[in-house]
Amino acid sequence: MISQEPNSNVRSRRTSITLLLAFILVLLTFGTTVQAATLENAPMVRKARLLHNQRHGITPNLGMSLNHAYRHELRLGVRYDYFLMNWFGVGLDMGYTLGLNTSLGDQVVDKRVEFETTGLGFDAMASITIVPLYGKLSWLNQSSMRYDGFIRLGGGVVQLVGDGPKIENSISIAPRIGWGGHIFVKDQLAFVLEISNTLVSMSRGTTTDGGIAAEELQNIMSVNFGVLLHFPEQYEVGR
Repeated sequence: MISQEPNSNVRSRRTSITLLLAFILVLLTFGTTVQAATLENAPMVRKARLLHNQRHGITPNLGMSLNHAYRHELRLGVRYDYFLMNWFGVGLDMGYTLGLNTSLGDQVVDKRVEFETTGLGFDAMASITIVPLYGKLSWLNQSSMRYDGFIRLGGGVVQLVGDGPKIENSISIAPRIGWGGHIFVKDQLAFVLEISNTLVSMSRGTTTDGGIAAEELQNIMSVNFGVLLHFPEQYEVGR
């Protein structure tokens, strides 16, 4: 069978990154809750900036896998969105993933030169984006940045790529869920942070007897950083 030798340093680092990103998202959510509580008895805010409503969005992005045992996977992608409403959009996400062995993968290869594993290649996903949370970050009561939190539900096709001759490339249908946030540095420009999980049926790799391990459902988690560019430049203003 495939070696399951633990690599505490790699797992500890990935766990720390995941917890840090989750903490940041919790802070954004908490900030929105506090702001809502603070303004509960305040006059109704009118003429709100609808920064997504009926706007297109292009987001170049960079992603890193968090839990692949044998490969560090780096994904380069681009996303297109159209927001039908300020809180709801539809989009298409495309990307290509490059991979290098993790330290655990190198250890396995040192013991079994013929070892092969499976990674991701090209992917294309259609999805919907729901934006239920909005807020504003103020600095010394002088300037502020708007932010929001979103949930993304989608699915599409993923290319599975073997790193040797035994595991053939294939195409799999896979669902994906993501959650994250936008931080607007300008009304047209925002930084994007997202944690996503792709559910893929794939083989972990070759076995000690030279066969190929049976396919199993795998959760491929990744953290993604991007820059959202909205157009047209002019946003709508609420009543």
